[in-house]
Amino acid sequence: QVECWHVVFIMAEKKLHRRGAGGSAWLRNAKNCANHILLQVVDALYSQLLWEEYGMPSPSFRDIVFEYLKSLCAAVDRVLPLLPAVYEIMTSKRTGLGPLRWRLSRMTERKENDPGSILFVSAIDPALHVKFISTGEPILCSQVGPRMKSFNKMIPRHEIDAVWALIGFFSSKSADGKPLELLVHSLITYRCGSLPSFASDLAPNQHQLQTASKEVKRVSVLLSSECFGTLPSIDTLMRDVVNN
Repeated sequence: QVECWHVVFIMAEKKLHRRGAGGSAWLRNAKNCANHILLQVVDALYSQLLWEEYGMPSPSFRDIVFEYLKSLCAAVDRVLPLLPAVYEIMTSKRTGLGPLRWRLSRMTERKENDPGSILFVSAIDPALHVKFISTGEPILCSQVGPRMKSFNKMIPRHEIDAVWALIGFFSSKSADGKPLELLVHSLITYRCGSLPSFASDLAPNQHQLQTASKEVKRVSVLLSSECFGTLPSIDTLMRDVVNN
């Protein structure tokens, strides 16, 4: 299936360059398709980073699976810039990745209360995936809102570490570094971040200093790899980091 999607996005890229149509319905459909695939990739990666929340005893993906996903993302990047799209998936109230739910697998015809049914945890409803395949209608975020926003700035440390891992997985040179800047700024300055924005009379402990040092190094790597785009656009982020 990964090879099939490769062909789809290569063809979409060629049509995009040939038509040069910025707002056409065709281009919108191609980007909706790429975003739909990316939404599932993010959910799959979350399942390996926070496997206990997904009801799993341990991570289950082999190295070859990550290689396939990386290759698939490279194909998606042909029609949809990865980092801005991932930022939307993490934060958008309309099309963002929603909360986790127990889902009924559509691989069998069994009912939900059947002892032989297959249940799994996911942020994506399989029925909505099938609906997208048949109608092209994007999966909309639940009323609860996107996962990142549901913590209301009280995002736990393990979630922050998971998002940093996602950033590392999807990192690529970006013409527009603003979405990544906003995401990184949130991770650092939320209440459980290494440099929280609220005032505190408590002296930082050794663990916080080590975490802050580690995250500043991560920002440095993103800077040197041009993931933020042009340097002037990240002035606010760097000023806040240095001031803290």
